[in-house]
Amino acid sequence: MLKQASMLALLVAVAACTGSQPNPVNGGREDADGGDDGGAGNLPEVVIPADLAQDVSSVSLDDQGTADQSDDTLTVVGVALDGSPTEAVYTRQPVLDQPGYEAYSTQDDRLDRIFVAVSATSEDGSVRSTAVADGGQFNRYFRGVFYERLTPLTRPSETDAEGLVSYAGTYAGLTNLEAQENDVRIPLQPGDDPSTAPTQPRQTTGDVFLNVDFSSNQVNGSISNRQFSDGEDLPDLALINAELDAEGQFTGTPEFDGRPDLGGQGTYGGIIGGTDASSTAGGVFLDNIFLPDDPRDSNFDQEVGTFVLPRCGSGATTPATCSGLDDLD
Repeated sequence: MLKQASMLALLVAVAACTGSQPNPVNGGREDADGGDDGGAGNLPEVVIPADLAQDVSSVSLDDQGTADQSDDTLTVVGVALDGSPTEAVYTRQPVLDQPGYEAYSTQDDRLDRIFVAVSATSEDGSVRSTAVADGGQFNRYFRGVFYERLTPLTRPSETDAEGLVSYAGTYAGLTNLEAQENDVRIPLQPGDDPSTAPTQPRQTTGDVFLNVDFSSNQVNGSISNRQFSDGEDLPDLALINAELDAEGQFTGTPEFDGRPDLGGQGTYGGIIGGTDASSTAGGVFLDNIFLPDDPRDSNFDQEVGTFVLPRCGSGATTPATCSGLDDLD
């Protein structure tokens, strides 16, 4: 089954050519007052690298305001074959939720691709990030990441903790492998050829830790405890040091932890947001999920993922990893 699902990514570089151009901040998100800021005002443009944006132009959250959030939807723009004409509404799919992330899906009919999105907004409401992917059909799959800043960034002063702060939280990813649990596809009918059936993406989880030095404008970190959502282990990642620009954006390279000899395995990137840089959000694209000597590796396995993290000591709910780490006091 793994080999069959992996083959869906053959020649995936062709699909990557449809990757979006740099995305405007918020993607034309509606404000609470119904206005469309379109990236205007005091929110600087957020440029998502093409390697991360891939096929996704923008994502917007339609919050219905219910306590259980069951009526919330995502509108995803740019992904081919998820809807008509170029945008699709994804509905809540709680059974696919991952720690810290809400899941959404869309499938037009039983022989159309099923797309899954995992999304989170920071506790302080300053940043949001979403990863989107289908599991593949007819030897191709589509995917991408979209992140946005919802409130202005104020950087900590260089005297605060010498400008060095940490962020920690969880990670959620989507692969082009076949899901092993929680099948939410529309059932096939008798007589349907199984080869025409879409594949639901297999999900991944992990823990993200970032150190950000606002004095030297550098970011680095890791994604540890990586595994498929069904519990099967995956190799951890080192997020190699990257430059933080004047607008609080960064782009870098992930490597397999402890294996710098294998070089980069894709791209990671994100933004810092909030008062005193209280949150960060971003995404990851992995060109390889497994180590090359792993028998599960087919050379065609890929992943997109997302992270939304509070700053340690920010007052937000933070994981035990933050215990004892420097605050801005």
